[in-house]
Amino acid sequence: MHRELRRSNVTLMLLWEEYCDPNSDGFTYAWFCERYREWAGRLKPTLRQVPVAGEKLFVDYSTHHGGG
Repeated sequence: MHRELRRSNVTLMLLWEEYCDPNSDGFTYAWFCERYREWAGRLKPTLRQVPVAGEKLFVDYSTHHGGG
């Protein structure tokens, strides 16, 4: 679901409509959004970069080397 939301014209409302069976006592839209936001809030964001040889130089400044 999280991946689907990255596509253009995909909304939580659309996903909720696809998820719920119109003839069932499914979840309300508010409940669905609340559960999704709770789940998304627990994600650990990462930055993934695929290096292409010779295209860019990546420098890691996170290490501290003492001295001089």
